[in-house]
Amino acid sequence: MVEGLAARMKANPGDVKGWAMLVRSYKVMGMFDEAEQAVRDAGPLLETSADLLTQYADLLGVRAGKNLEGRPMELINKALTLEPLNATALLMSGWAAYNRGDFRLAVVQWEKLLPQLEPGSPDARQMENDVADARTKAGLSAGSPTGAGAGVLSADASNAGKLPPVDPAAAASMTPDKINEMVDRLAARLKQNPDDAAGWARLARAYKVQKRLPEAEQAFAKAAKVVDQDPDLLTQYADLLASRNNNNLEGKPLALVNKALVLNPRHPVALMLAGTAAFQRADYMAAVGHWEKVLTVLDPASPDATQVKQEIADARARAALSGSRK
Repeated sequence: MVEGLAARMKANPGDVKGWAMLVRSYKVMGMFDEAEQAVRDAGPLLETSADLLTQYADLLGVRAGKNLEGRPMELINKALTLEPLNATALLMSGWAAYNRGDFRLAVVQWEKLLPQLEPGSPDARQMENDVADARTKAGLSAGSPTGAGAGVLSADASNAGKLPPVDPAAAASMTPDKINEMVDRLAARLKQNPDDAAGWARLARAYKVQKRLPEAEQAFAKAAKVVDQDPDLLTQYADLLASRNNNNLEGKPLALVNKALVLNPRHPVALMLAGTAAFQRADYMAAVGHWEKVLTVLDPASPDATQVKQEIADARARAALSGSRK
């Protein structure tokens, strides 16, 4: 079967999904040289596929004794640039962070992955255990934020974790096909239990990650009871609707953002979206007001804070230019 796939790739070298599957197949069979050759044969397509990048990163990590630092980590970061919620890349990024002692980053990455896993599944339970362990080692209380101002436990709690993190080799099995199967199973269960609003919310998030936007919108609508009480879900729903309307936040998306801000006036994503909506309608100082509030909940040294400061500077410059024209 693998030989047949290799032959098909020679005939159709532009099939990036096929290259990722071939690399993964060779890797599972322990044919590491052939896997690396497949990556080379894919050529520039490597830079366009998060799946191929993560497969190559995992291959290099396995060949380096399960060490993801260096070139593997560069590939993982490229994958996350292409797909910020790519499951395999998040899993591997969190594992690498955990191994170098950056437990806070491990928590951040793995908590982005959790909503994509089937609730109650072995993968989800393992990830929940890993997150709890990393939180303990990072000195974070359960449920506390991971950014600036996060709650801190006593220093002697740093070694209290009991379960090891998931092995990076497990990342190879966290394929898009596997995630699709888990999402489809969740959707099938919800057809049997259509009143499970929390389940619909999980399905909506999963569909959104998979870019199945019409289905995500339908799921969010069915999760209305839960969505209306959760600022995270409200902002995700708003972002989805905006993305389906050329990134225009006016109308229902902005109404959802405003609901989120009523529930949590310091919600960073809601503030960013509110600022973006103001910027889109050329109300630049209103945008500055929202974005300056965002800075109060971000780590001042983080890349996010740097980006927000740049957005504020741009909005101020546009406001000054608009005023001078008047």
